[in-house]
Amino acid sequence: MFEKPRRWWHGAHLGRCALGFVFLYSGAVKLADLPTFHNDVLGYQMVYGPLAGWITVLVPVIEVIVALCLLFRRLVAAASAAILGMLTVFTFGIGYAMQRGLDIRCGCFGPAADKMTGPLSIAVNIGLFLFTLWLLADHLRGSRDERPGYTFSRDLLKRK
Repeated sequence: MFEKPRRWWHGAHLGRCALGFVFLYSGAVKLADLPTFHNDVLGYQMVYGPLAGWITVLVPVIEVIVALCLLFRRLVAAASAAILGMLTVFTFGIGYAMQRGLDIRCGCFGPAADKMTGPLSIAVNIGLFLFTLWLLADHLRGSRDERPGYTFSRDLLKRK
């Protein structure tokens, strides 16, 4: 009936922390060099003007917030859902740029990702998507199992 609590080294816990550090690094690198990330956003030729500026600022900020939520285990389901949404948009954006024959930089991890080509970026995004989906499913299963199952005893309902 009662299960032992998971240890800190449980695979999902380590995976959640690793994913949090990946997105924390990604967001921090973009925030450190916003002009370069702005040029990367414009390189996709999907958004222009003020919208590109908003995307340039909001994407790294959201990545950092989501990463901190994962690392401090707050709003894990919402953070995972946000990551799934961002990865979906990023993957379709890269695919759209590849279909148009654009020679773009991914912009994912700053200068560390200069060598990432379109197909490699899509593969990384799909891998992160599947991993995040697994973490979300594990979190939802775990949070359901950790809820106390309070029920009324039949003895309490009996009249004397």
